[in-house]
Amino acid sequence: MGSWNDFNDAQSNSNLIPKGTLAKVRLTIRPGGFDDASQGWTGGYATRGSTGAVYLNGEFTVTEGQYARRKIFTLIGLYSPKGRAASGGRPPRPPIRPRSGITSRRSIRRSAG
Repeated sequence: MGSWNDFNDAQSNSNLIPKGTLAKVRLTIRPGGFDDASQGWTGGYATRGSTGAVYLNGEFTVTEGQYARRKIFTLIGLYSPKGRAASGGRPPRPPIRPRSGITSRRSIRRSAG
């Protein structure tokens, strides 16, 4: 038996949902217990990680069809304390709101309509 993180002997999973498959899903935000009313993060849904990043812990459940009851997990970024250090004459960049999180939230809202 190999190491716990040696996946060379792992069995192939042929039950993956194929790329490009359209599926009706239910999104559940798993509570993380972090609130910051000044940012609009209330109700305890946001999670604050050890690095200071704030995100939503999402769980998509396929609701019908061939892949019903399958779960897909995602983290949707709300804030990252990582900025850009000053270098080469450039000023430091302040902390950011992850663009991928903004894009994810926008796509979710559009597809629900």
